Amino acid sequence: MKKIKHYNIMLVEDEELLRQSLARHIDALDNGYKVVCQAMDGQEALDALKQEDIHLIITDIRMPVMDGLTLARTIHQQYPHILTVILSGYADFQYAQEALRQGVFDYLLKPVTRESLESTLGKASLALQKYYELEEDTSMAGKDSHRRLRGSLYPQSLHGRY
Repeated sequence: MKKIKHYNIMLVEDEELLRQSLARHIDALDNGYKVVCQAMDGQEALDALKQEDIHLIITDIRMPVMDGLTLARTIHQQYPHILTVILSGYADFQYAQEALRQGVFDYLLKPVTRESLESTLGKASLALQKYYELEEDTSMAGKDSHRRLRGSLYPQSLHGRY
């Protein structure tokens, strides 16, 4: 079993404000994950995968150049060890069904809440623990690691745009 300091996340989202907000919230959860890479579309994500050691990808479903479902299918074929989570503003069951066919690990509905994000990352941790062991971080001793975020991860002004 490979020891690592944290699980590396790549965020793939064409809306920069949403991508940055999600990255801040993931890092603030302080639960063994770190956003190490961000991309604006699926093709940019695939290019980045050649240089980055990624464990989990959270990708929007609708993006220019290459959409999230195509990205998920390609990752499942070329990088089967990487978990993929689809991020979508669509509650349509057909999207979720297609995502599952493409090997997607989970499906997050926008606007993402802290609870749904924590749940998905918790399930992903269980899956990743089969292959990786997180090293103990002694630098966190005494630090308040129970930071809590409230409500949606997206600014109120951005709700309903999807």
